[in-house]
Amino acid sequence: MGFFDWMFGKKEEKPPEPLVLGAELRCPYGDHDSYLYVDSGGIDVNNLPKACVEDCKAFHNIQSFGYCKEGGFCEDSMNLAEKWENPEPQGEKINGKEIITTKSLLSCKTCGMEFKIINSGQDGIFAKQILLIQEMDKNYPGLRELLDNPYGSLYLNEGKYEMAIQFIEDRMNKSGGKIALSTLYNDNNLEGEYIKGALGRLIMQCDTGSTETLSNGIVNTFSNNDKIGNNDINSLVINKEFINQLKIVCKDAEKEIATVPSKRWQEKNKLFLSVAAEVVTNFAYGAVLYYSAIGGSARNTQSKANEPSVKQRNTRRSGTKGTGKTNYDNIKFDSLSGDDLTKVTTDIRNNGGSPIDIPENTRVIAQSKNGYQQVKYKWSDGSYSYEARWHTETPGAVQYDRGTTWVVTKTTPGNANGVQKVVEVKVGGAWVNESTWNQAVKANQTGTATEAQKQMLQNGHYLAK
Repeated sequence: MGFFDWMFGKKEEKPPEPLVLGAELRCPYGDHDSYLYVDSGGIDVNNLPKACVEDCKAFHNIQSFGYCKEGGFCEDSMNLAEKWENPEPQGEKINGKEIITTKSLLSCKTCGMEFKIINSGQDGIFAKQILLIQEMDKNYPGLRELLDNPYGSLYLNEGKYEMAIQFIEDRMNKSGGKIALSTLYNDNNLEGEYIKGALGRLIMQCDTGSTETLSNGIVNTFSNNDKIGNNDINSLVINKEFINQLKIVCKDAEKEIATVPSKRWQEKNKLFLSVAAEVVTNFAYGAVLYYSAIGGSARNTQSKANEPSVKQRNTRRSGTKGTGKTNYDNIKFDSLSGDDLTKVTTDIRNNGGSPIDIPENTRVIAQSKNGYQQVKYKWSDGSYSYEARWHTETPGAVQYDRGTTWVVTKTTPGNANGVQKVVEVKVGGAWVNESTWNQAVKANQTGTATEAQKQMLQNGHYLAK
């Protein structure tokens, strides 16, 4: 940097950084950022996969930027350039293709705008969230689903409260033997959200809304336990002593819930904070979608052979993509004869753009509702029950409902041993807990939905054709 540049305050330009998995991108015409996905056989935070000029596939490498200022949703209009452009040739290549950097350029043909690169992704924060999800599903199977479920009790599901304590203890050990409670509330801290979710379920009278209320709940619960007595209680740090005291409290709570009918009833009907609902940020949602796309979930891997095939997001955007307008938008199901109704529902099943393959031997329920028409296709594969619901636009439909759409749910049945039934909604390449979905629906109806909630609802309403 020259003398005059220094004298007049001109900053030295940083050298360009290669873009890696998790690079944050911004479209000037979108209403939220997106994150760059890079195909990889594995994730190493210290050696993140670099992106190349061909990593520009819409809805694969780059997800929706939300609502577009050109009108409508990005999901329906994104049309990216054929490849990234490098202002300066790059010597480093991946599979013969140049890498891309923070100076690389990519535009959307629809709005004509170039994307702004907010960061290169090399901080590894995005990748760390994906790795956390992978680790939880591998080492603590079923725990994440319970913490995502606002009715998910750790005490009514065998072995889960011990698993939750082990999860907290393991995260503490990875953090050098202690975790300050205040850090659980840091932005983009998915680990902190899951620890809070676990504590809110383990400590029966505990409000995790803030550091202060969580600390007060810990002090009140621990100090009232005769086995802990007057021992020092440090309610601001999770350390070894805290874990030991937590184990005492939880063992007593489990016994009380098992033997006192009123306590068991309270636990069965208690509404917890859903971790999924609390962290439905674009950042966390993007991490979950990427994780689903790479097939990292132990649960998904175990059931992969049994699950019906799910059509790729890109397929819906081909020349035969759904538009939300169909041949049956104005038909009245209750006016059709049996044979005609069968022909229509069969055609919708086979050619209506369902995001999931519907088997032939499915139960079909066609209904004329108050102001709209719907068909439900229900079936089971022995492990899960599925419902694919096709419906015309409903009266007073909100933004995510843009004509005739599909919504798909998957149900994991409960059993007599206390395992609770779990219902999930298909959203893009992931399955989202129904309670999280319903919270987003209610928020959207009242005009209080976050952009991430709107995006989730949009991605979970598949346009029919």
